[in-house]
Amino acid sequence: YMKYAEEVGRRIAQAGMVLVCGRRKGIIEAACREEKLAGGLTIRFMPGLSHADANSYVDCRFYRFRVCNA
Repeated sequence: YMKYAEEVGRRIAQAGMVLVCGRRKGIIEAACREEKLAGGLTIRFMPGLSHADANSYVDCRFYRFRVCNA
């Protein structure tokens, strides 16, 4: 699956599109890496507040919060 993810990331960048993700490592990291290598932009919606939660290939991070009723 990693090779497919890398190909998707590369094709997204070549098409001039932006990769938006919500996961950290593994397959999405492979897609983000190839997106960056091809000159693309990656955005991640993060569930937490730590920059360490994102993989190193993410350009922009957006934090989201959950509102819970007690």
